[in-house]
Amino acid sequence: MKPCTLPLAAALAVTSLPGLARAGEISVQLQPGPGANFAAQAGIPLSQLQSTLETELQALYRASDARRYLQAFGDAQAFSNRGLGADYAASPNTLMVGVAMNVSANADDEFVNDGQGRKPPIEGLGANLSFMAGTNLHWLGLSPVTIYANYFRGDVKYNEYDGTNNNFGLHGQIKLFRDGNLPDRSPVISWGGVDITSGIEKGHLTLNLTDNVKSKIPLTKQRNGPFIEANSAGLFKADMRVWSVPLEITTSFRLLYIVSVYGGLGFDWQFGNNKLTMDLNSQLLGVTPQVSNKVDVGSARLTANEEVAPSVGKLRSLVGVQLNMGFFRLFTHVNMLADRGLVGVVFGARLAF
Repeated sequence: MKPCTLPLAAALAVTSLPGLARAGEISVQLQPGPGANFAAQAGIPLSQLQSTLETELQALYRASDARRYLQAFGDAQAFSNRGLGADYAASPNTLMVGVAMNVSANADDEFVNDGQGRKPPIEGLGANLSFMAGTNLHWLGLSPVTIYANYFRGDVKYNEYDGTNNNFGLHGQIKLFRDGNLPDRSPVISWGGVDITSGIEKGHLTLNLTDNVKSKIPLTKQRNGPFIEANSAGLFKADMRVWSVPLEITTSFRLLYIVSVYGGLGFDWQFGNNKLTMDLNSQLLGVTPQVSNKVDVGSARLTANEEVAPSVGKLRSLVGVQLNMGFFRLFTHVNMLADRGLVGVVFGARLAF
């Protein structure tokens, strides 16, 4: 399959540059002349300018708790794979093919905490795509069982970052109580029984910095006060590999044969390895309301080398709706993982025969 390009932001559930290691270092070098002149124009001592830059860069790039940030990065990337490879609303079919996209947002403080303007260069918003196929095993005498496979590989690009994203999944689903005593054959409302779905999923995201990243560092609490513009360039490499084993218990109802609603709970066992390597040089440009030109006040260097596994397992909820039009199905559902602030909206189309 030829790779294609997708927008990225924590495939991106995805995220970025802020994940410095605990062992990472931030060093700030100010030019005595220009730095002192700018500090005087900004109305702050040179020593305070130095300490403010070190503190704000430390906070901006999450240097104080990098392992937690990097783990959240991997969890968000894995979450963008959820719900792409199995069907939760159809009656057993001989064959099903389709495509689905997951758009996920991460509200965890490690991603989106922008206190005092410390917004990370890439926030926890991302997209993931996958093609799937499935078959019910009635032709083997196993009509309660359906198996699915999904796959995608493509290029990702977001602002200053290029990379690759691929996902793969194998799932098995068994339907229970479909032919029980509850009214599953009514033309008005029919019950789809209880589905138990499990399998294995793999997500792999790589990111590389290809252009300068600009960050704004306010120096005072004034709305239009002086600030430092940090232009960072150099090495940034993230390699996120997460395997997941989901266990989902869901049920569904069909209304007038046209609309299906479904929902349930899932638990995901996760394992893998997330790596981040960074060696960035930042040019520090001072900006004040009094002077229109930017002043080159010095430079900073940011280095890190971190490696951490994803969270072991998390409980999530799932709820969705599907429109049934003969062989054609349109669907959307939401995955929610409250304690991590993760929300993923999945939408797609399938043909079921």
